[in-house]
Amino acid sequence: MRSSENATLKVVLTITVLTLAGCQSASESPLSRDAGEVSDTSSTHEDGAESDASEADARTDLDPPCAQPGALAECDVPGFPNRSMWVYIPQTLDLSERVDLLVAFHGGGGSARTGLAITCPPNSRGRPDMTAETCLHELAEREGFVLVAPNGSDVGGTGRRTFNAGGGEDGWQCVSAGACRAGIDEEAYLDAVFDYVSTWARIDAGRTFLTGLSNGGALAHKLACTRSNRVAAIASVGAANQFATVEDCTPDEPVSILQVHGEGDPCWTYETTDTSCAEGFFAKKVGAVVSANAWAQRNGCDGSESLPPEDDVDGNGLRSQLTRWQDCDSVVELWSIEEHGHTWPDGFQYLPTDRIGPTDRDWSAARIWSWLADERN
Repeated sequence: MRSSENATLKVVLTITVLTLAGCQSASESPLSRDAGEVSDTSSTHEDGAESDASEADARTDLDPPCAQPGALAECDVPGFPNRSMWVYIPQTLDLSERVDLLVAFHGGGGSARTGLAITCPPNSRGRPDMTAETCLHELAEREGFVLVAPNGSDVGGTGRRTFNAGGGEDGWQCVSAGACRAGIDEEAYLDAVFDYVSTWARIDAGRTFLTGLSNGGALAHKLACTRSNRVAAIASVGAANQFATVEDCTPDEPVSILQVHGEGDPCWTYETTDTSCAEGFFAKKVGAVVSANAWAQRNGCDGSESLPPEDDVDGNGLRSQLTRWQDCDSVVELWSIEEHGHTWPDGFQYLPTDRIGPTDRDWSAARIWSWLADERN
């Protein structure tokens, strides 16, 4: 077991050598709620939603969970020996009742642990503050949801894990890097994650949510297209639906969509461009508005409205503006943040602002979770 300070330092050292292909990050950082340590342990929306829920209500054969409540733990995913996941279970959560599940995907080139670390704001020493109440694992404890952070594939043994989020034809970037080029079957992996979690927690599609930054956010979009029967809503940060640039996105069920995107993001730009903050990745990535408009069409929306920009609470000149599509079968919203870069709102500034842009601190991942929780069904 390692100390919190050593673990946090390791996060900082590894995050700062990221390559950002959309988003590329790397880390080996244990996290925990109390002491900075970890324990190592090795359906449908409509017709099916009722059967999913009733099956969960009737189950009495749940296995012990793979993680001790109150501490992040690494758990194996059956059938995927090299792609573990990190799990956090709130200390007082009753897994025998129907529970919320949030699956959080890391950025390209990183890991599950790095992905969690950069949702935290910096502490006084300029490192991720793992005890901050807005870290995803702290939110899980306070709000009472199961948090799962899967690892991407380490294609080629480089130590940089990525997800296959789509693209790769007709000038569109293959997001991201090795996993996309190798055609990794992310649906099979996610099914295995869901199936395993369901052996020890009563989950169903109506209370299952996806989120992620960059490559991880793009994967959430892809899975909303291909696994809509297992997901109620997604929230992507600094990403858009790259999958739909080269494949048909035809969800079987409506999925609620939230896109959070900085207008100053140089890594996955707000508009459709081939600009990148990583060397060697200069193919097109779809823009935020184009992606959100396409989701509005899929979800049967009729028009949109943009609210006035919100107040700049922290005084850094970055303000957020909400665009909401109307009369939708399932909600579609775009939260645009002036000048915000390629980071989680109020998250860790893992590289200098001249590389990835600044971080807005007016609000945090807590607001994203609140939006997701409103989409339960």
